[in-house]
Amino acid sequence: MRDLRTKGAADGLDEMEVRTAWKELAGDFIARHTEPVSVKGGHLLLRVTQPAMRFHLEQMKPRLLERIQQQFGTERIRSVKFSHG
Repeated sequence: MRDLRTKGAADGLDEMEVRTAWKELAGDFIARHTEPVSVKGGHLLLRVTQPAMRFHLEQMKPRLLERIQQQFGTERIRSVKFSHG
């Protein structure tokens, strides 16, 4: 899996572009409890700080994915996955 800090542009996405967009797309509260970790094969992996937040994000996933795809395109981000940690 590619780490955004080392290979963020490998899928055509710049690390700062993803991080900045995430704050704008998710809002301040969600952005404080999540961190974009990697993009591989069109799958954006977000690290979530709390299990309750992960559950909340799973419920919001279709809307979040739609917003992210509007920003980056459906060919660049095809799914969003969450990991706790």
